[in-house]
Amino acid sequence: MLTITRDTAVYNSQSKENAPAAKVQPGEVFCVETQLCGGGWLQSAQDRWSPAVTKGPNYTNVIEIEGAQPGQLLKVTILSVEVGELGYTGFAGWRNDLSQMIIPNDWDIVTKTVTIQDGFVQWSDQLKLPVIPMVGVVATAPAGEAVSNAWAKRNGGNMDLQEVCPGTTITLPVEVAGALLHVGDVHAIMGDGEICRGGGIECPAK
Repeated sequence: MLTITRDTAVYNSQSKENAPAAKVQPGEVFCVETQLCGGGWLQSAQDRWSPAVTKGPNYTNVIEIEGAQPGQLLKVTILSVEVGELGYTGFAGWRNDLSQMIIPNDWDIVTKTVTIQDGFVQWSDQLKLPVIPMVGVVATAPAGEAVSNAWAKRNGGNMDLQEVCPGTTITLPVEVAGALLHVGDVHAIMGDGEICRGGGIECPAK
């Protein structure tokens, strides 16, 4: 089975200009390794984000679908998701007043690092959460201007829906030749959206 490795996930937007890392046939089963969204700083369970740390973008992989043409539809089925062993969630002060209760005044975001093992997110010694993985970004390239991976549009994008999970089939419009499927931003478990910029456990996956 073809594997698209995470080192090819270099795009922070969905664009017809993005070069695909691989080409697949319609109906072909393949594996996509995704990066930890914004998490280039996270290397161990002891790591914490601070203003001195550079927080990376929300990168996606790009896959070309052989023969896909504008006007067609692309069906994408998520067969399984295997999450990594490290993750984090973040709370940002610019979303709403709730996050101001927990963020130091001079920080724009505060994070909590977690380990993921044996099917659970280890939130603390007293609390663990079941791993219920979902994929945050699934999109085709738009025919017009590029769309940031932070947003969702008619071509898909950063939907951050719990329902985009193993067993789900998503139907997306094909607007450019090859469709240019973008995939990334996996969470080990996700709330209903991302309140205060938090709500999901960001993690690498495949």
